[in-house]
Amino acid sequence: MTLQHKLEMQEVQHKLEMQEVQHKLEMQEVKHKSELKVKELEHQLSLQLSSQRVPFSKSETEKDIQRNLAVGIDKTSIRNRPGSGGKGNDYISSSDVIRNMNEIFGFNGWKDSYEEKEFTDNLSAGE
Repeated sequence: MTLQHKLEMQEVQHKLEMQEVQHKLEMQEVKHKSELKVKELEHQLSLQLSSQRVPFSKSETEKDIQRNLAVGIDKTSIRNRPGSGGKGNDYISSSDVIRNMNEIFGFNGWKDSYEEKEFTDNLSAGE
C-alpha cells in the first residue's frame, strides 16, 4: 500500500467521522427542538385547563356537596405523629385533602389559601 493510498484512506475515514459528528449534532438539535415543543404544548394545555371549570366529579348540586362534606374524611386517612409530652398529634396528609376536595368539588372547582398563625402553649407545668 502506497503512502498516497494510506493518506486517501485516512482522509475518507476523517470525512466519515466528521459526517457522524455532524449527524449527532443534528440529532441533538432535533431532540432539543422536540423537547421545547412538548414543553410549550404542556404549558398551553395547563393554561387551558386552569381557565376552564371542569364539572364536578361526584356532585353537581349544593345539596350533594353538603352531604359529601358531612360524611367527613376517611378514617384511614388520619395519621399520627409523636408530639410534646408523649401525646400524639393526628393529621391528614395534603395529598389526601387534595384528593377529597377534588372528589367533592371537582378538579379546578375549589382553591385553598394559607394564613400564618401563632400558637402558644397554655398548659401549666403540672398538667
